[in-house]
Amino acid sequence: MVILEARPLLNVILGLVQLERSLATETNAEIDHHAPLMVELKGMSELLVKECQNLQLQVAADAARGLTDARTLHGVKKTVAFIRDAMAIGLNRRKFFEPEPRYAEYFENPKLFGDQVFTAFASANDDITEAGTCLALERSTACVMHLMRAMEVALAALAKAVNVGPQNDWGSYLRLIDSELLNRAKTAGARSADEQFYAEAAIQFDHVKRAWRNPTMHVEKTYTQDRAAEILQSVRSLMSHLATKISE
Repeated sequence: MVILEARPLLNVILGLVQLERSLATETNAEIDHHAPLMVELKGMSELLVKECQNLQLQVAADAARGLTDARTLHGVKKTVAFIRDAMAIGLNRRKFFEPEPRYAEYFENPKLFGDQVFTAFASANDDITEAGTCLALERSTACVMHLMRAMEVALAALAKAVNVGPQNDWGSYLRLIDSELLNRAKTAGARSADEQFYAEAAIQFDHVKRAWRNPTMHVEKTYTQDRAAEILQSVRSLMSHLATKISE
């Protein structure tokens, strides 16, 4: 992936403009390689090479390496013009994307749901990060799919907390969790505070399953950006709540 950092690119462009202006009245005079101009050219060459390589502008980068090889002011001016044109051609029709400011916090944020969720449900961290990144890049349906994958990690942790082993689907998890909690309540005559927490969590998972998880698996279901953001907030709230009592 190519990452464009606006400030370094702007610095390079401004540097090229200033250098061309300073060479506007260039002559064929040879350059003193110990003069301040050579120091400036060396610095500009290093900046250009770094930024052009970052943007995969190889022709411009190769030309920039030879900026200090020019023997005359005229030669420097020609090299600068070539670098400028090579950059323009290399960037022509290229597109760079940046999240809207309101979504910037979601982009590649490994702790989008906070430290407690990050620690409690470590296996979900990649999907949580991807969910936020998809939302930031306005891939809303993909965002919800990653959220459902993250929720499955929490569901497995809930099952483990009530001694239910791994299952192949949400329905099996929820049926066995419900059965286990009902048996415990019948045996004890009442539910403990923890068992009440688990029972309420199971109900919330069932709601998620019916409202989002199952529909998301079908191709006809898509989500708008605003709806995906709402679901993300709901999942974050639920997983944060679960992390107060259960973990993988």
